[in-house]
Amino acid sequence: MKLNSKSIGKILSVFLWGVIILNGVGLINTYLFAFHYNIYLNIMTFDHFINIFLGVSFLILVILYLIWLYKIHIDLNHFSIQYPISPLAAVLRVIIPIYNLWGMWNVYSTMAKQLDLRFDTNTLANQLRLFIPFYYFLNIISRGVSSSLSNSTSIGVWLASYTVDLVLVIFYLLMVKTITKALQIIAGESVGKTNEIELKPNEQAKKETV
Repeated sequence: MKLNSKSIGKILSVFLWGVIILNGVGLINTYLFAFHYNIYLNIMTFDHFINIFLGVSFLILVILYLIWLYKIHIDLNHFSIQYPISPLAAVLRVIIPIYNLWGMWNVYSTMAKQLDLRFDTNTLANQLRLFIPFYYFLNIISRGVSSSLSNSTSIGVWLASYTVDLVLVIFYLLMVKTITKALQIIAGESVGKTNEIELKPNEQAKKETV
């Protein structure tokens, strides 16, 4: 079975890698601004371009992530008719303020619990559980740091913002890869998985008559 989330997952992973690289460059540029200003002057125009491109990339990344989350839950609901979270409910749990303080954790802990029910995805469920606290608290810290940027000229706050966002996006990538791999296993699409050989109708008939 082809996963609904397969294509968007690949696109999301590419954008996550792109944002990781841009964030890393932004962090280096901010460090140069703080401690090696003469060098920074030579790349100031480049840094402005990076900041603009990073802002646009983050916006696209949010949209891709929400589409991916929606489609992931289409797959999860397909594989388990009793899955407790619908695709729309999953998206609402991560975008509605205040409500998402509970929802962000609940969406992924529920996912980990579901994957833990299967022997072949048990290890991936444990990996996901390990990532959830980092993803959750880094999200909260990132929001706090970002809100203080407009009221602060401290270079330390800017360095903290780039650092937190960089680590957060890395954990997003790890979670996307873990969840995608688990669903591929469930769907029988994982690399290296031995598929059952389908018998032709006449061969099946022979087998049944033996």
